[in-house]
Amino acid sequence: CYFVFGGDVVDHYAGDLQLLDDLLDLKRRYGDRVHFVLGNRDVNKLRLPFELREDFRKEWPLREHPGVYWLKDRTPRDCLPEEVLNENSVVEHLKWILKVTLGAEKAFDCRRTELQRL
Repeated sequence: CYFVFGGDVVDHYAGDLQLLDDLLDLKRRYGDRVHFVLGNRDVNKLRLPFELREDFRKEWPLREHPGVYWLKDRTPRDCLPEEVLNENSVVEHLKWILKVTLGAEKAFDCRRTELQRL
């Protein structure tokens, strides 16, 4: 018997961290009988460590960020208030990435809630 996880399930509800922990536990316990297939949303998150780095945010502040190729009309400049553009914080960068480019409007608040429970 095999278990294949098809990806793209996180970022919609609270409880994602527990779900990921459970999936990793299955992988540890059943090794080569558990397989993960990354979805486009999962692969898209690989850019987070790069785009959230301080040097990237200095080179591409929110005000000047070109956006993502699949959403030409949704640059930070197009959808964020002036004070957020001026702040250019790692938190606001992450919120924009999750909400706008990944369509995960609840993700930031869900993660905050989950992390507070730990």
